[in-house]
Amino acid sequence: MIGRRAILAAALAAGCLAGAPARALEFTVGTTLPLDSPSAGDFNGVDVGISGDTAIVGGHYADGDRGWAEVFVRNGGQWQYQATLTTDDPSLGTSEEFGSSVAIDGDTAVVGAHGNNTVYVFHRAGAGVWNEETAARLQVFGTIGFGNDVQVSGDRIIVGAWQSDLAYVFSKSGGVWDAGTPLFCSEDKKEFGRGVGISGDNAVVGDPTANTAYLYHFDGANWVEESAVTRGFGPDAFGFHASIDGDYAVVGSGVMDVGGSTDAGSASIYHRELVGSAHAWVEQATLVASDAAAFDEFGSSVSISGDLALIGAQDEGPYGGKAGSTYLFKRDGSTWTELAKFRPESRVSGDEFGHSVAIDDGMAVIGAWNRNAQTGAAYVLDGAAIVAPIPGDANLDGEVDDLDASILGAHWQWQSGGRWAYGDFNADGKVTDADAAILAAHWGEHAEGAPSVPEPAAGVLIVGLLALPALRRRR
Repeated sequence: MIGRRAILAAALAAGCLAGAPARALEFTVGTTLPLDSPSAGDFNGVDVGISGDTAIVGGHYADGDRGWAEVFVRNGGQWQYQATLTTDDPSLGTSEEFGSSVAIDGDTAVVGAHGNNTVYVFHRAGAGVWNEETAARLQVFGTIGFGNDVQVSGDRIIVGAWQSDLAYVFSKSGGVWDAGTPLFCSEDKKEFGRGVGISGDNAVVGDPTANTAYLYHFDGANWVEESAVTRGFGPDAFGFHASIDGDYAVVGSGVMDVGGSTDAGSASIYHRELVGSAHAWVEQATLVASDAAAFDEFGSSVSISGDLALIGAQDEGPYGGKAGSTYLFKRDGSTWTELAKFRPESRVSGDEFGHSVAIDDGMAVIGAWNRNAQTGAAYVLDGAAIVAPIPGDANLDGEVDDLDASILGAHWQWQSGGRWAYGDFNADGKVTDADAAILAAHWGEHAEGAPSVPEPAAGVLIVGLLALPALRRRR
């Protein structure tokens, strides 16, 4: 047994080892959105979206296989259920996958039901009341699979219909949604419209069978293809998922071979630049997981917001267990660096955590559609806190306090596979006196960066006074 005096002595002996670790961290994610009346077979988390303090989660076989989308809001730092979005459309039958694609921007939510070739638009009127814009049931006559992917940006919605090799942009003017504008591409289409994204005047459409993604810009009158980017002729599924924010786009390639590892996966970042006299989308980086392994399918889902990119690897896990994980990357200038890897608090084979991802202004939501007998789940995390976590803040609540000391104590002398969430603040795979010193040096610091206990020595003193539980020696 080892007590708090030994922890204190170890911290003093090691000195003040402040600073974030140089390599990517691994975190466990335990906060799930409080689904309303979920049941087995719902597949909640098949798709997710987030906008500010509002998140949306699709469950395309919920509600007696009719499907739904649930909306959640963050209030006082806590996520709460707000509404379930359904439709009274008489043409929608069971198993037509309402909720298989979802998106949200501000007070507008979009839900696809590609089995019914329809996209539904909802508006939040206030006080948590969501109403369907029944006049805005978006359809294009003669299409198949219309609504397999959707995104919304302000008064524009982009809809994919890969089975028809189509993608449409709908615009709202004077409170009315138009009939939609088709996007045309310069190459032969094979699964055009599988993955789509839109941000202001820019849009992206993926064609994974052709291993190509197309990037568009609205010039004030027309949507113009500015670039067609490709990964060649390999079966890499490049374009199965895509996301765009401003002048940056990310395109997933979930079954690309990496370094001899089959289907390890990758994701590519593109930046809109002036090339000569015209704009083009130039590849800035190809992202791969730092621990890439065969059949992980890194890039099976992607999302980008500002200088952060969130990449899902839905099949990552020991021996192809498909438990899933998600990776966060940050841009500094033109360089993208992996900051963190996330996995569920309890890893279960087949969950496919990371099947869907969305990030907005640092807040992220991650879907695990197969979890718990395909009930599904959606996890939330504050990516902004993880970009620059306070050393010693094991539970990432923005403060180094007795909770973090207890976490470190519970994992004291953990010698194999240590993680930040266990108190391994220097990322050496162990929880030791060096980590205790980091916690002591940052005792009392808050997310704002203002330490309530400025002197490291005082911090160590307070650590010594904590009522830590008895610490177990682990191997």
